[in-house]
Amino acid sequence: MVRGHESVLPSRFRNTSLREIRKSCGNGNTKKRWTRLLDGRNSGVGVGGWCLRSSASPGALTTLFCNHDRACLPFDGRWFIEWMRPMIFRAMVAGSSYGMAMEKEIPFTATEKRIKRHVLGKAHGFFAVCAPGLTTVCDSELAAIDALKGVHRDVSDEGVAFHGRLAACYAANLWCRTATRVLMRLHTFSSTTFSHFVSQCKHFPWELFLAPDIPVDVQAATHHCRLHHTEAIARRVYEGASERVVGLKQAQDHPNAPMLQRIFVRGVDDRFTLSIDSSGLPLYKRGIKTAVGRAPLRETLAAGLLRLAGYDGSAFLLDPMCGSGTFSLEAAMMVRNIPPGWVRTFAFERWPGFRAAQWAHLRKEALYRIGFDRPLTILAGDKRPEACERLEGACRKYAFLKDIQVACMDIFDIQPRTLSSHPGFVVLNPPYGIRIGDQTSIPSLYREIASKLTLDFSGWRVVWISPVLPVLKLSESRAYRFSHGGLLLKAVIGRIG
Repeated sequence: MVRGHESVLPSRFRNTSLREIRKSCGNGNTKKRWTRLLDGRNSGVGVGGWCLRSSASPGALTTLFCNHDRACLPFDGRWFIEWMRPMIFRAMVAGSSYGMAMEKEIPFTATEKRIKRHVLGKAHGFFAVCAPGLTTVCDSELAAIDALKGVHRDVSDEGVAFHGRLAACYAANLWCRTATRVLMRLHTFSSTTFSHFVSQCKHFPWELFLAPDIPVDVQAATHHCRLHHTEAIARRVYEGASERVVGLKQAQDHPNAPMLQRIFVRGVDDRFTLSIDSSGLPLYKRGIKTAVGRAPLRETLAAGLLRLAGYDGSAFLLDPMCGSGTFSLEAAMMVRNIPPGWVRTFAFERWPGFRAAQWAHLRKEALYRIGFDRPLTILAGDKRPEACERLEGACRKYAFLKDIQVACMDIFDIQPRTLSSHPGFVVLNPPYGIRIGDQTSIPSLYREIASKLTLDFSGWRVVWISPVLPVLKLSESRAYRFSHGGLLLKAVIGRIG
């Protein structure tokens, strides 16, 4: 809401409405053009969904209303409000595109220029975090993204580092199937005392990266640092950020917040790196599943194993112990080239420097690449009816998954010759841990499954993941180790027989 005392208005604007101000702005110049666009009587959803209107009467205060988050206004639109500032004395924005009540002061033009110069106008360092063992797959995925073509990348045991502009960050979140989250590197410095650490945090321009209406969760980790108290480090980072961003909230005070903005602090040998999470919820939460079973397999791990096995959709895929259907859902999205982030939201969409038009362009380009009509030869089955019902619910919700076949069946009753005339893929995530009551029955269950595969699935490629691998005769086999929810898992990929 914009209010100003009439004494600060030029005489020709004092008793006029916004429409009359528009008529007084000259002939065809930028001010007139943006006044016309931002006038609520001439704008609407088609020009961005925001609405500006004004009311004025002789001797009254002039008032402007903006019913949208300022982040969705184009730069010129924000500049228009700043141009009006000398005439209206003070500017406030009420409302948000997410329907959450908020009220915050519009920053000065200098802040918008700083965002354009320091956030949008240059490349930044990013880090795609992924499970050890999947870093090479993650690197190949990033290399295939158009926005990252020609970008230098560094692969480590924990993920893949790369440089690029914000569009590269958007695209990595949208397309990368194996990354857990994408971090944006903000600031790196050396520090051995809390006074110097606090000074670094207070002088960093947090207002260019953080939205005050999103609660902040600071997580710290150190190794061989004099400043080793992680809780104290996290608290000082928040205090430094809150001095730069008025009204910044803490996550612990808002446990039911729909979204959190995570800040990661990592210190190694007295050198600290501040990073901001661009993903929000972990990327393995695709937003596809309506319900899950106990201890489901993460989507990032399932996608990585399918990539490592060489699955491309040309052969039949059998998921006989599907559980929540993670393997089947990931396989279907890979075949039809559905971006893994297609139906979810991300933390970067709430950043001050977020550009909705750029994000919409990336999604439009992705839409052209989706093959909604590509055939799916995927059969998911489980002997538990409730598991099949959950998977069927997810498939019904999204049209691009509806061609997955779901059947309530026992793996020991399956005859592969009735499914496909050619050997295909069989993916197995058999019960373990809390998913099975009697732990002593696991070895015998695994032996029976291995025997079934050896007898009936000769020539098929198998992907098996569990804490203990079975004795299974395989050719062209490769073994991997992963950490999944604190549990060490082993995976084997090979051809049966």
